[in-house]
Amino acid sequence: MKRISLLIIAAMVFVSCHKVVTPAISVDVLTSEMDYIGGSISVIVTSNVSWTASCDCDNVKITPSSGVGGEVVKIVVSKNESIDTQSIRVTYTAKGEEASATAKTVITQAAVPFIYVAQSEFTAVADGGGLNISVYSNRSWTVAEISPVISVSPASGDNNATLFVIIPQNTTDLNRQFAVTLALKDDSSVKAQFTINQLSH
Repeated sequence: MKRISLLIIAAMVFVSCHKVVTPAISVDVLTSEMDYIGGSISVIVTSNVSWTASCDCDNVKITPSSGVGGEVVKIVVSKNESIDTQSIRVTYTAKGEEASATAKTVITQAAVPFIYVAQSEFTAVADGGGLNISVYSNRSWTVAEISPVISVSPASGDNNATLFVIIPQNTTDLNRQFAVTLALKDDSSVKAQFTINQLSH
């Protein structure tokens, strides 16, 4: 009987000495911005327990994705192929026996550069006139090429805009066509083109 009592007391002492650790975790990079081409950032993770890191995007690699205590995590982001800005959320989770804690790094990645017009072909009457053409872009752009007969205003712009194209009267007996090419200022390989088909008298 005495032995059983001693065992019970020992068990009670062991239970009473066990301290439940409240998990805590923090990171030194809460937000970051990145170009559309991608890149990498390093984040210092600090925790008092083991932790894991995960992301809601497929084009992200996290190394290491788990650890104990303090660790430097490298986040590699590949190119954003979308015309929309991407919000990348990396979540670090520290899990204790009875609770968990989280921290986040949010990376805002720029959209891929683009420029386009609502339609690629327009028709103008023989008497000429003006056309309003909507331009959609996320960068600064300029009119790269234009037929000398027509005029376009403005000759350059930032982001979305409306072009006003003036077409003179067609005094010939033949239909004619004019082409306009727009290009991004910081990357002239990204272009948009439209044509205007003018009828004859």
